Amino acid sequence: MKTLGLTIIALFILIFISCSTPNYPDNYLLNNDFSLGYTNDWWTFKGMNNEYYTDIVDSISFEGSYSALISSDSLYANSFAYWGQTVSENIPIKNRLKLKVKIKLDQVEGNGVGIAIRADDTEKLEGSAEKFATTQGKRIIAGNHDWKDYEVVSDILPDDIKSATVYFLMFDSTKGKVYFDNVVLSVISE
Repeated sequence: MKTLGLTIIALFILIFISCSTPNYPDNYLLNNDFSLGYTNDWWTFKGMNNEYYTDIVDSISFEGSYSALISSDSLYANSFAYWGQTVSENIPIKNRLKLKVKIKLDQVEGNGVGIAIRADDTEKLEGSAEKFATTQGKRIIAGNHDWKDYEVVSDILPDDIKSATVYFLMFDSTKGKVYFDNVVLSVISE
C-alpha cells in the first residue's frame, strides 16, 4: 500500500511538472528544408527595384532536394533582398530564440549576407521590432564556401511578444549567390 501511495504521488508530481512547463516545438518553422518548393510559408523581397533574384532551387541543397537562393549580378544595388517567415503560435516569452541556418556561398563579395530574428508585440509585422538580433555588423558573411552553419540568438523575449520573424538577407552592395537550407528556429530555455 505504501508503494502504491508513493507511485501515485510521483505520478501527480510528473503531471504537475509537465503541465507547468511549456511544450515548445523543436523547430517553429514550416518547410524548413524548402522540400515543398514554393509555399505560402516563406515570402521574399527582391529589393526596391527588383535588383535581386530569389528562388527555391532544386539544383543545390544541403539535404533533400531544395534550397532558397538570393543572387545579385551587381555591387551597385542600393537596397537589400531577403527571405522571411513569421510565426505567431506558442511564442516562448521569457526565453531566447536561436536561428540556425546552413549557408552556401558562391562568389559573394561586398557587404555580404546575414540572418536575423525579429520579435514583435503584434501578430503582423508593423512598425519597429521590439527585439531584433542579427549577424549584420557582428561578422561579415562573404566569400566562397560549401555548406556551413550560422546562427544568431535573440535577447530574452518580454511578455508582450506575439510573433517572431526570421530573415535570410543579402545586403546592399553585394554580388554573388547565397543558398540557405535546413533552417531551425528553436527555444533556448532560461
